Amino acid sequence: STDAVSVNFNGSSATITGNGCSINDSVLSITTPGTYVLSGNFNGQVSVHVDKAEKVRLILNNASISCADGPALTITSADKVGITLADGTTNSLTDGKTYADTSDKAPNACVFSKDDLTINGNGTLNVTANFHNGIDTSNDLKLVSGTINITAKNHALKGNDSVSVFGGNITVNSGNDGIKSDTEGEADKGFFYMNGGTLDITAVDDGIQAITSIRIDSGSVSFHVQDNATNCDGSIAIAEGVVK
Repeated sequence: STDAVSVNFNGSSATITGNGCSINDSVLSITTPGTYVLSGNFNGQVSVHVDKAEKVRLILNNASISCADGPALTITSADKVGITLADGTTNSLTDGKTYADTSDKAPNACVFSKDDLTINGNGTLNVTANFHNGIDTSNDLKLVSGTINITAKNHALKGNDSVSVFGGNITVNSGNDGIKSDTEGEADKGFFYMNGGTLDITAVDDGIQAITSIRIDSGSVSFHVQDNATNCDGSIAIAEGVVK
C-alpha cells in the first residue's frame, strides 16, 4: 500500500515513517486503522488498539519481534486484523517464559487477539510460545496462505469461535492440543474447518479439538499425537484421502 506506515525496528526503538502509531517503553502502540509495514529486529511488544469498527493490516517484512515478559503481539480492540507475510520474507514472533501480567483476563499467548485475526501472504512466520498458547483469538482465526510454524507450551492454534485453514503450509508442535476451538452453546461457533493447504500436527494431547464440528474438505493433514487425532462433541466429516 502506497500510504502504509513504515516501522523499521532497531533493538528497543524504531524509525517510524507516517502517522498512527508510536513507541514507548519498548511497546509499539498502533491506535489508528490502516496498513503498517514492520521490519527489523524488535525487543518489545506490538500492541493494536483501535475502534471496534476499524481494521488494521500488519505486513511483516523480515520482522523479528521478541518480548521478554509478555506477548509479542497483542490485539485488544479492532474489528479485524490481518497479518500479511511479505513475499520471500522470514518473520518471527517470540514471547517470554514468564509474563509480567498473569491476572485472569490478561493475554496468555505469543499472538493474542480479542478480535478476528487472519494470516496470509507468501512469506514465512515462525511463532515460539514459551509461556502458554501460540496464536490465540477470542473470535475467528483464519489461516489463508504462507508457511507458518508454531511451537507452543500449551495449545498451538486456538480460536474460541473458530479456526479455519484455506491454504498454506502449517506445522504445529504443542504441549497440549494442536488446534482448539471451544465456544459452547452456539451452533455457528466452536468449529474447525479446512479447505486446502497442508497441516502437520504434533501434539501431546489431541490433534484437533472442537466443540461443534470438525470438517476437512480438502488439503493434507498429518497427525503425530499422543491422544486423539480429532476430538469433537458434535460432528466430524473428513474427506477421503486427506489424512496422510
